[in-house]
Amino acid sequence: MIIIIITTTILFLTPSPVSDPAAVNVTISAPQTEEKSFTKQREKEEMGESTEEKHFTAPLKIPMLLSGNFGEIRSGHFHSGIDIRTRGVTGHKVVAAASGYIYRISVSPVGFGKALYIRHPFGYSTVYAHLESFTAEVESYVRSQQYRQQSYSVNLFPPAGRFRVEKGKKIALSGNTGSSMGPHLHFEVRESEGEIPVDPLGYLEGIKDDIAPIIERIAIYPATSTATVNGRNESVVIPAAGGSGEYTITGDTTLVVSGTIGFGIGLYDLLNDSPNRCGVKSIELYIDDNLRYRFLMERFSFAETRYVNSHTDFKRRVRDNITIQQLFVAPNDRLSLYRDVTERGLYTFNSDRRHNIRIVAKDSHGNSSVVNFDLRACPDSEIPFNKQELRGELLHYDISHDFTCNGFQFTIPNNALYDSVRFFWQRVPGDKELLSDLFRIHNRYTPLHRPARLAIRPDTTRGIDPEKMVIVAVNEDNSLSYAGGSMEGGYLVASIQALGDYSVYFDTIPPVVTSDQFYDGADLRGRQEMSFTIRDELSGIGSYNGYINGEWALFAYDAKNNRLTYRFDRERIERGSAHFLALIVEDNSGNRTTVEGTFLW
Repeated sequence: MIIIIITTTILFLTPSPVSDPAAVNVTISAPQTEEKSFTKQREKEEMGESTEEKHFTAPLKIPMLLSGNFGEIRSGHFHSGIDIRTRGVTGHKVVAAASGYIYRISVSPVGFGKALYIRHPFGYSTVYAHLESFTAEVESYVRSQQYRQQSYSVNLFPPAGRFRVEKGKKIALSGNTGSSMGPHLHFEVRESEGEIPVDPLGYLEGIKDDIAPIIERIAIYPATSTATVNGRNESVVIPAAGGSGEYTITGDTTLVVSGTIGFGIGLYDLLNDSPNRCGVKSIELYIDDNLRYRFLMERFSFAETRYVNSHTDFKRRVRDNITIQQLFVAPNDRLSLYRDVTERGLYTFNSDRRHNIRIVAKDSHGNSSVVNFDLRACPDSEIPFNKQELRGELLHYDISHDFTCNGFQFTIPNNALYDSVRFFWQRVPGDKELLSDLFRIHNRYTPLHRPARLAIRPDTTRGIDPEKMVIVAVNEDNSLSYAGGSMEGGYLVASIQALGDYSVYFDTIPPVVTSDQFYDGADLRGRQEMSFTIRDELSGIGSYNGYINGEWALFAYDAKNNRLTYRFDRERIERGSAHFLALIVEDNSGNRTTVEGTFLW
């Protein structure tokens, strides 16, 4: 039996090993520009000058307690700001962190939800997201643009200076819009040139943190097919023991390694008066007191944030739901956060002696933790030759690759992989409910940095409209996740972001739209709004439009709660009379549900 899993964010209803580093001896150093803004500020402070950067005010006038910090590792990206707790409620006054003007306003049912972007005159910008509402003047402007575009989602760039703001003055109310999982304010500081996020904790005061990072585990990785950890060519994860900034690893047996080895660490940081796990600012790896690798989370561009999938142990994140930061750099990992890296952070243990491994982690307030342990190198360790190592075709990460067979085409573009891998795929019979065989494309534990092109020709149509056919990912529990796709020359073609098992299925079921308030003839006098729950079984909601008395009406969409809401607008509909509503909801396969009826308001 096939189970459908809805994975699209917008839904509605109604009633691998690292390549061999041989001969590599590369030192990765930060460009001088990486710490330019921070160095400039420190120089001014030392000279006794007052800088605007020093004087950002807190965007909320409540205690600054964080539920998330800058650079924290999230699914598929690094966190680009800080999340300020709002005591579990919405409606706190949000103020401008410094004077300037609003240069961008965005409204979306996902992501940042309602957000403001403010440009300041000293080279920085600030961002305020998941807002409940803007000031009256900005709300009026946004509403007029939503009606002009006939869209709840808008991305607006008002003329410079139209909406000027003063430091410490109200600009909005805090909320829980977009993909926020609870009331809070997401706040960012960016370098205006290039929209580069930087750590806000370098500019804000009032955030208390005297807790050192907590180290949970370390990991050791064989980097080649001949390297071993405790006699096996497999990575190991070892729990850490200790506290108060001093850690070691558990177990009495000495670790024995051979060949080229990489290390990783699982850790998190805490801030005062908050239980939320946050990220650390820096990690350093020392082998026999020699620095081999340093990671510094100070600034990054949005264009590189997906490299988080290479920086972390992707397989363990997907399979085990644990985060381990790898202290070595894959050949195609171009993240700018690495410093002082020698031989990509890897080390070849080729002498029969003990070595000391020391990893130092620090947070944004200078609190540090250290994990220390020894291991013994055994250069004569050998493992039997494994034919599995040669399974599949060797794909070089910097070259595009095409795979074609009867009814199947797959293209991995160049630089979509972080390292060269032995790639394999196979075709197996699919479930009888599917419209094609099942194509197992490598495995879901190997990340893609860029989308790959997948084309599958249906083996049967069973009388189903080709426009209703979709490509689906078939999960380990045999459930299906929508992957998109459109018909091109007899093939369903989709752009996929992950490897795994894929097949062709169909979506002929329209969205479901329900409401406990609206029905034909409903008396809604005295109410301020009417709302609907909208869901879709597979492909997700593609569009929604409401019309009152034949005119487009603004319905706000809360995707995480599958909720459409219309607030009665006395400027657009007459009070104390009957009105006609037509609400049209369509999924991504073109299936449509229409709700119609009259109501009194």
